[in-house]
Amino acid sequence: MQLIRCTKKLQTEMGLKPTDLSSREPDKSLLGSWTANLLLMGRYKCVLFFNEETYFNFIVPDVLRKHIKDLSNMFVGNLSCVLADEGVPEQLRQQIIAECAQIEFCNTNSRQILGMMNQFARYYENAFCELGSLHSCEIPNVIRNANRMLAGMPEYKTPIIELQKRLGLPIKKAVRLF
Repeated sequence: MQLIRCTKKLQTEMGLKPTDLSSREPDKSLLGSWTANLLLMGRYKCVLFFNEETYFNFIVPDVLRKHIKDLSNMFVGNLSCVLADEGVPEQLRQQIIAECAQIEFCNTNSRQILGMMNQFARYYENAFCELGSLHSCEIPNVIRNANRMLAGMPEYKTPIIELQKRLGLPIKKAVRLF
């Protein structure tokens, strides 16, 4: 089972009621729990997903309400693509996706995680402003760069390096792409 902690704003957009939220503790999974937040960039809705263990993150820009209501499929499909783009081997990707066969939603529980997500949200907003659009072929590079930034206090982590450690992959130097 995969647990995704959703902000109140995202819960409202998804139409979740308090009775729809899980109170279970997350199962042990390769990547651990995720937090998701609804962002508004101009008049467009975006969803930011943030891994609580590694700080690995990705954004899904310009989503419609009907896609937000199906957050599970949005998460799984985009996670698979982002992991493939980062060079995670097929076998590990399949294992991670298999853990997402059942997804439950719950409330957020960490102000620190939300604070880091806000920093990444500002990064994404600035990157999209520089690109001039939420519909750019450069979005995978924007996500790659976000995962190569230092994040967190008091100990700083580089999300891609933490992901590589967590998955037992060889550590590659995290170089920003542009």
